[in-house]
Amino acid sequence: MDFYPLFNSIRISLISTLIAFAIGVFSAYYISKSHRFLKISFDVFFTLPLVLPPTVVGFLLIKLLGPNNLIGEFFINTFGVRLTMNWWSAIFATTVTP
Repeated sequence: MDFYPLFNSIRISLISTLIAFAIGVFSAYYISKSHRFLKISFDVFFTLPLVLPPTVVGFLLIKLLGPNNLIGEFFINTFGVRLTMNWWSAIFATTVTP
């Protein structure tokens, strides 16, 4: 029996949970110390993935991180790392979407 899918799912879920926890604690602290206008702006930014359907969020991630776009092309040219269609791409998706 092959346990790689189970291992991969556990690995992705643990890493994305730790990233979401760290970003959540840091952003909650920063938002609590900021002015009212920034609180509203951050609230809109952080609740946007809850309002949009997961397919829209996934499409936006592919458009941002794809190899023919600004961020994806930068990572390919600078570090030689492709940000889409890898196992760590699932970490981006699970961290962003609820």
